[in-house]
Amino acid sequence: NILPAFNTRIISSLCKYVEEISKITLPKNKPITGKNAHLHESGIHVNGMNKNNLSYQSYDESIVGLASEKISYGKHSGKSSVESFFKKKNLPKNSLIQQQILELIKKEAEKTKQSVNESRMMDLYNSLISKYQSDFVSQKFNIYHF
Repeated sequence: NILPAFNTRIISSLCKYVEEISKITLPKNKPITGKNAHLHESGIHVNGMNKNNLSYQSYDESIVGLASEKISYGKHSGKSSVESFFKKKNLPKNSLIQQQILELIKKEAEKTKQSVNESRMMDLYNSLISKYQSDFVSQKFNIYHF
């Protein structure tokens, strides 16, 4: 007995279609096709995923038609999460700024009880860069703020 071939890449689209027709929102953590089903926050998970996508997943999400975000930034994030963000956004590696961003996202996630999105991560990065540039100019030209 040979089973007929089934295009698994349409599973995600099929779920979205059923969601629209039924007007029932499927949970983000729904196994297999949920938006967050393949999302990782833990530093050790992200580190493993960076080395091998299947470290903490039994299959690649593209098999079911998903191209989901793999990293969530929050209170359990680690150095690897921030390093991955810098690499994805082509930002220059800076250990000091990366460590400060990690501390800020942990505090913010703890306070808001939500993960920090990439837009907010860029805001944090830009504000730190601005702060350091301003401090550098102030020191270089002996500008003091009163």
